[in-house]
Amino acid sequence: ESNLSFALVFLLVGMFLLSIFYNFRNLAGLHLSAVSGASVFAGEMTEITVILSRQGQRTYESVQVKFPQSRQQTTDLINSREERISLFVPAQKRGYLNPGRLVVATVFPFGICRSWSLIDFKLHCLVYPGPVECDLDWLLSNQLHTGNIALVRGGDDFHSLHEYQRGDPLKYVAWKNYARGQGMLIKEYASTMDQKVWLRWDMFQDLDTESTLSRLCWCVIRLDETGLDFGLDIPGTIINPAKGSDHYKRMLETLALFGINRDAA
Repeated sequence: ESNLSFALVFLLVGMFLLSIFYNFRNLAGLHLSAVSGASVFAGEMTEITVILSRQGQRTYESVQVKFPQSRQQTTDLINSREERISLFVPAQKRGYLNPGRLVVATVFPFGICRSWSLIDFKLHCLVYPGPVECDLDWLLSNQLHTGNIALVRGGDDFHSLHEYQRGDPLKYVAWKNYARGQGMLIKEYASTMDQKVWLRWDMFQDLDTESTLSRLCWCVIRLDETGLDFGLDIPGTIINPAKGSDHYKRMLETLALFGINRDAA
């Protein structure tokens, strides 16, 4: 009378034993690597690419990967030999971001057992200060030296003409050119300006360190957009005025690592 009960018990025990074997086998021999994401600003998400690959005929199913502060992603390695997964980790403060150890796990095949492994790739990503908007024109105009640029549209000296675009003020239309049949053109003016600008720590005397760095970061972004030569003067570091992508990255890196040991990564 108990044959069905015994059969059920033996079936469950057999499934449990098989689950242990296949659960372990589903991670054994799996190759993993990771690529750190690009630098970001504090408050953004950095992307870390995790690469899973297999050798020979071995296949892997329902492999779960995640960092402590990222969402879990699940993938299979059946038809392809390599899978790339993007994990997004929040960058909460400036400096070097260490995402922590990667958790690789699986509950294959029945969801009864769980195998996992913790892997430290020793990754790090540089996080710039979170930019905070400020009145850059007013700050530059109050510097001790003269000739700073006012970053506003318009000025006193004629600069060039460009074709009319919807929303351009009619008061800047070159009516003489329009009367000659040259089309509707808009006059552009620019103020006489010094092409070299300094960003100094004492521009924000009443703010704490992080607030000052955030505003200097915003100034660097704005000045880079204008194409001007600009330098940085903060405690312990002076960067002479220049421009270009390398100069821009150097400025942001200097702000990101202010007061931080560069060997900490």
